[in-house]
Amino acid sequence: MSKDYLKVINDLMELKFFNKKNSEFFVFSFLNEKQKYEEIFSKNLERLKKLKFCSKCNLISDLEKCDNCNLKSEEIYIFEDFSDYYSLASKIENVEKSFILNIYKKTDYLDKNKLNDLILKIEGLINENKITKKIIFMISPSFESQILKEILRKKLNKKIIFNEIPLGIPLNSKIKYYDANLLKELIEKNE
Repeated sequence: MSKDYLKVINDLMELKFFNKKNSEFFVFSFLNEKQKYEEIFSKNLERLKKLKFCSKCNLISDLEKCDNCNLKSEEIYIFEDFSDYYSLASKIENVEKSFILNIYKKTDYLDKNKLNDLILKIEGLINENKITKKIIFMISPSFESQILKEILRKKLNKKIIFNEIPLGIPLNSKIKYYDANLLKELIEKNE
């Protein structure tokens, strides 16, 4: 086996979302369509360098304050991660203002520093928005997510209504695989 091949696989595995299997798949795909990959990467590398997480809502933006943060809305939708946000936000009516927790493993819910940072960001979003009346948790039900929701309920303004996916959804399931309209209906019935 080529030393360069093994080095590429090992280097890719240092990245957050690459394991051995998808690193190998990436290399095989690249070799099969080398010109196309090179063209796409070279064309988009500068764009990627400009992107960053919004410091207020965690959405991806090329601006210091993203369009989402400039929206005024009575509702803020809180998503666990980007895959849930991108899978559901466009399918649910009236999802205007959103916040991404950026949580990819359950232990992140128990990290005190991460929780404090998230709470401060959500408080800032609410205070800046001024008209927020409802927070809608689009988070998969789990023991860890329940802890976060309870902490937020205690820390945030008592006048805010908290809504969430009811516990009838199986624990630890990924909400992006559910029908968006069903989730919206479940949340509305849970008010």
